[in-house]
Amino acid sequence: MLHWGMGTKDASDISAFVNLLGGCHGGPDRRYKVVEVKTQLPTPNHPTVRGVKPVQIKDAFHYTLKFAQPVEKIIPILNVPIEGRDHTVAWAWNRPDGGRSFGFSGLHFHENWQDENYRRMVAQAIVWTLKRPIPEEGLDVALDAEFFVVPKREK
Repeated sequence: MLHWGMGTKDASDISAFVNLLGGCHGGPDRRYKVVEVKTQLPTPNHPTVRGVKPVQIKDAFHYTLKFAQPVEKIIPILNVPIEGRDHTVAWAWNRPDGGRSFGFSGLHFHENWQDENYRRMVAQAIVWTLKRPIPEEGLDVALDAEFFVVPKREK
């Protein structure tokens, strides 16, 4: 779940998002802020951040998030400082039903896809939710990597 797809204006829908995805932004206290910050990796050994480094980036982050309880079950993947406090803006969650969920409230600006660390984290999060292995050095997500090259169709 990425950026705006992670929330709801109507507070009555928050529990459905949280039950499936582990977190969301929603209700009357939802907030976002455009900031230029250095990202933090609070759980550096998690498979979703293999080969990922903190970056200085400008993005819009939703940051008054609601999380599944107990909140200790939510694995913070990416934190950013906003208004003097560190906020979790990407997380992983092993759901009680055995599935996995990942959320990231960033990626407002499409040019941020140019950052290899952002691409790697999101690609690896997808692989992690599928319970597939992630190499120790991380996925090759260079823009010319086979992973991202779309074959040309013949006419």
